[in-house]
Amino acid sequence: MSETSRVFIPAPADQPSLPAGYVASVPTSEDIPELHSLLSKQREQTRAGSADSLETLTERVTGTGSWTRNQVLIRTSAGELCAWAALHDRAAGRCSFELLVADAHEQLAPPLVRWIREGAQRIAATRGLPDTQVGVDLDERDQRTASWLAEAGFAKTRVFWEMARPVTEDDLNPPEPREGVRVRRIHTHSDGMPLARDVRNAHLVLEESFTDHFNSHRESLPEFMQRMRESPGHSFDLWWLAEIRDERGDWHPGGALVSTEVPESDGEGPAQYVAYLGVHSAARGRGVSKALMYAVLRDAAQRGDKRVLLEVDSESLTGANGLYESLGWRLDYSLHSWHAREDAADPVPLAKEQGN
Repeated sequence: MSETSRVFIPAPADQPSLPAGYVASVPTSEDIPELHSLLSKQREQTRAGSADSLETLTERVTGTGSWTRNQVLIRTSAGELCAWAALHDRAAGRCSFELLVADAHEQLAPPLVRWIREGAQRIAATRGLPDTQVGVDLDERDQRTASWLAEAGFAKTRVFWEMARPVTEDDLNPPEPREGVRVRRIHTHSDGMPLARDVRNAHLVLEESFTDHFNSHRESLPEFMQRMRESPGHSFDLWWLAEIRDERGDWHPGGALVSTEVPESDGEGPAQYVAYLGVHSAARGRGVSKALMYAVLRDAAQRGDKRVLLEVDSESLTGANGLYESLGWRLDYSLHSWHAREDAADPVPLAKEQGN
């Protein structure tokens, strides 16, 4: 027998402390239809959850997306579904969350917000970080959730615009990129998996292009890939690289775009969502963003998509919102970002255990 030592770091709490008459559990696949219905009802009031198809919700609750999320579902003792919270360990130093509370059960909001914040503290400790940011993007009309967050010490930090553009037949024949710029899909192997070099170049360009943006945060390639593949609409066919030619005639990565397929909802037809678009500072002013957007519009037209959707910082330093408007995108609705900073929870003291 030999004695070994381990440091036990606490995992996020499984269940929040709730008022009498409520029961907490981890959601299962059987809960998803009812949860989707509750989200749809909230959408009617605030549009929150508007992008959640049943497939997308399933992926987050029980699929690949659930691997990085701590979740809790709340029912009354009689079995009525009345709340859901999900805390996403998005990247080192960055947590996001979702919070849904049905009408007539607002007393659940404070303990669920507390559960979210305490969970973020423990995630920071698990990652060995001193603290972490935790936040959520709310539809501007969701004043109810905003009031809960303000009372809990969260601050509204930014406004983002959700924009949409219809796809037309003209998009099948977009303008050619400027001289010295070319756009292509990332290369893939015969089994459809991407070429490592292209994936790394796309990630590197996106990381570098956002360094001067609001709330910029470094994210490792594995973390980025995990989030991208959580989406049911993800496909490596929807990854694009823009390359620029230097004075010697050599081509270098200058921009990258990643989009996802959005299934038809509310009779609006299928769409593409531009999840990421970035242009390296050294490649700006050469029409790279336009070239990438034209490539996506043509691809969407070829696929039969009806719209292309995107999100942009309303105060973008690069003037991206003006570019999108000039290309036909129009404001659909606004999102307000709410953030808080959480110090890491203290780890459990050094513990001893017996081992062979």
